[in-house]
Order: sequence, then structure tokens, then C-alpha cells
Amino acid sequence: MTHKISVNIAIVDFHVERRSFQFDPTPYFKNIFKIVNPPGTILASSWLTIQYAISIEESSLILVDGEEDLLALPCILCAPLNSAVFFGIPKRGLMFVPVNLEAKNYALNLLKFFIPE
Repeated sequence: MTHKISVNIAIVDFHVERRSFQFDPTPYFKNIFKIVNPPGTILASSWLTIQYAISIEESSLILVDGEEDLLALPCILCAPLNSAVFFGIPKRGLMFVPVNLEAKNYALNLLKFFIPE
């Protein structure tokens, strides 16, 4: 059985387990945004870019100079209900998060542990 999955946004840093890889994403996305997001952080500018990319409802790639690991949290909070967020877990595979109120509350509660700067 074949399923068509529509990707609204993808966020990549072009690293897998700290090793870089090459890939030309331009044929697959209508919009490409470049952001800086240092390891262990979620910058306000990164959050706003995610929010904008979701709102325009076009295929968008966000290229991260730094680390994208924590950016799944704003994706879950900004994504519409009944959508999905996928992210990679090193040496494990792909994590699927159905975006519902429970997932949004969980992400929001995790953010309470962050230190604002």
C-alpha cells in the first residue's frame, strides 16, 4: 500500500551523529530558510521561522547552522492539531508525534525547564 505524505516543513542541520553529509534539497522545497540555532538552545528567531514556515502552508526547508535537536518542541506547539511531527533519534530511528492537545501540553511543560536569555 502506498501513502502520500505531504511535508509542510523539514528542519535539517546536514549532520548525522556529528558527521556532515551532502544533499541538494532545492528541487524538493518551494522555500528555503537559513537560521542559526546553537546547541542546547531554541532561539526566538528559530521559533519565529518555524511558525512562519508552518503558516505559509508551502513546502519549506529550514537549514540550521548549529543544532536542530530541540526544534521539535516549537514544531509541536506551532503545528495545527491533527498534523504530525517526525524527528530522528540517533541509532533508534524515526519518532512520530501526533499533534494533539496532549502533545502540545507535554511540549509546553518541557519548555518550563528552559532558562530564558
